Amino acid sequence: MRSWSTIILFLVLTIAQAQWTQLFHPTIERCDDLYFLNADTGFAAGGGSGRILRTYDGGDFWSVVADFGDSYLRSIEFLDDQNGFCGSLDWQLYRTEDGGTTWTDIMSQLPQQIPGVCGLSAPDATTIYGSGVFFGPAYIIKSTDGGDTWSHTDLSSLAWCLVDVHFLNADTGFAVGAGANTNAGASIYRTEDGGVTWSEVFTTGTGYEWFWKIQSPDGVHFFASIESAFNSRPRIAVSSDAGVTWTLDTLAQTNGRLQGVGFLTPQLGWAGDNTLYATQDGGTSWSQGFGVPGFNRFHKVNDQLAFAGGYGIFRYGPLSTGVRTPEPLPEVRDRLSVSSTVAEGPLRVSVVLQHRSLTRVAVHTEQGELLRILHEGVLPAGAHDLPLDLGRYASGTYVLSLYTNLGFVTQKVIKP
Repeated sequence: MRSWSTIILFLVLTIAQAQWTQLFHPTIERCDDLYFLNADTGFAAGGGSGRILRTYDGGDFWSVVADFGDSYLRSIEFLDDQNGFCGSLDWQLYRTEDGGTTWTDIMSQLPQQIPGVCGLSAPDATTIYGSGVFFGPAYIIKSTDGGDTWSHTDLSSLAWCLVDVHFLNADTGFAVGAGANTNAGASIYRTEDGGVTWSEVFTTGTGYEWFWKIQSPDGVHFFASIESAFNSRPRIAVSSDAGVTWTLDTLAQTNGRLQGVGFLTPQLGWAGDNTLYATQDGGTSWSQGFGVPGFNRFHKVNDQLAFAGGYGIFRYGPLSTGVRTPEPLPEVRDRLSVSSTVAEGPLRVSVVLQHRSLTRVAVHTEQGELLRILHEGVLPAGAHDLPLDLGRYASGTYVLSLYTNLGFVTQKVIKP
């Protein structure tokens, strides 16, 4: 029989040897969400590929179980090993009742048609919540009978957009996004009555930013990432009392934007966009870690195993042998450019989209205040030109922003 000291030493060595590994999968598109039923069986929402992927061997091999063409797949969640849901950004909500082998669009069963589902959370075997969408409007959908019937709650009076949702149980949960207008700040909302009523429990107060993901390793410690085009220091909000109170944590040693966040334990976690920044002290300090281009979703399986989705699928766990790390996958980014960065007259704004996407092109002050929307609506893949005239604005520096299914891009323009 092993002594306790031997067992503890074994656990310490196992954790110390854990690492991130890039896995194989049959798509070069961004993986927007992941859900694992156990350490072996998992599913991935394949973003702009329109594909749902499945693995039976812990992520070493992935197969395509559904291909929905141009549909952008954003979220995926299961109630049990047979019943699951996948949300798109193109007016579809897919359901499986046979363990992911076949999927059916059930959007027509919802009481109100919605443009998409950015986040899904199933706190028990019959209850599931969905949130949407990152481009607005803000709403929550809910089913208490395993997905047979649904309710719809309009939250546009509280929020401009909702991106993610996380429930502790059937009654208590959180939705994250942005306040009632684009200049209100990133906000976290809480309900204790199953989504009947919601209250704002935290806001940054900084314009044109939003909470992107919310995650908890234990139901007590919560972490929520903030996406912003105008803050050079990425930030997350942290709670250590089950989401009652929140504080801001700046990733002081980093710069750039932020999307995904995930913690394996209350101390060990990661946040980032193209690079995972790691913390081993609950966010007090951060260091540059493993590269996960387009990091969007972190999924914890247990205290030793987790997965991350971006431009590729990645696994964190004990060192394994015999698994060859593939070549890095190319990033697929939408692009924004302007005919001149000095606005001495009318300009031409060029947008290049990799996929059909909801597209918002806007003009902001350097501080992030929204001044004007040049375009808002769905555009097909390819190049698009938009006119821009800053003639009515004072001299100064302005920021053009492009917001699509794949993220946020900005370009500064100076008006003499």
